[in-house]
Amino acid sequence: MLLSIAKEKRWQVYLLAFLIVLLQWLFGWIVSPLWLIWIFVAYLLRDYPRKFPSKPLDVLAPVDGEVISIEEKTNLYLQINSQCISIRQNRFGEFNLHSPTEGTVRRRWWPGKVCDEAVPENGFAWWIQTDEKDDLVLEVVPAVSWLRSIRCLTQTGERIGQGKRCGFAGYALDVQLFLPAQSKIIVKPGDRLLAGQDSIAVFQHG
Repeated sequence: MLLSIAKEKRWQVYLLAFLIVLLQWLFGWIVSPLWLIWIFVAYLLRDYPRKFPSKPLDVLAPVDGEVISIEEKTNLYLQINSQCISIRQNRFGEFNLHSPTEGTVRRRWWPGKVCDEAVPENGFAWWIQTDEKDDLVLEVVPAVSWLRSIRCLTQTGERIGQGKRCGFAGYALDVQLFLPAQSKIIVKPGDRLLAGQDSIAVFQHG
């Protein structure tokens, strides 16, 4: 497909195109350079199909970006010790969110909603539990609150497939994955990742 736009942002791209056409009708070809802006916006909001690897125990990258840190850290959402992989999104996208594993969404945390846990005030998070009872929390923390654009296509209780697109998270955000303490990490800081394709860790059992 020549032009594939993230479904959450299509209306904005179409609206911008309509406004440019309207301005061109009113003022002529003098406004033609505005189409360069449209092309840039469409590029930022692109969403092209990806092939998902068949690796049931692997944890896949949830966003396109770069690994910035790996550390042992307290998972404030589940109140357990975890391994935490921090990923910084690419500056120019894609900004699509992909599920790192197959499982069931047990809970979502959203800013502004009351909860008992001492969780980050501006953090968006999803708790995904695999069929093997591995618990994974995906947290998205906007660097600039007014610029954030986060949409999630899955609800609590729904199943989600490994690597499948599950939402939109923009722009140039930091994403943290909290994994079971015994997980095997197979990336290092500085590694570049493609969402839904590259493995970053493996669940360990036994």
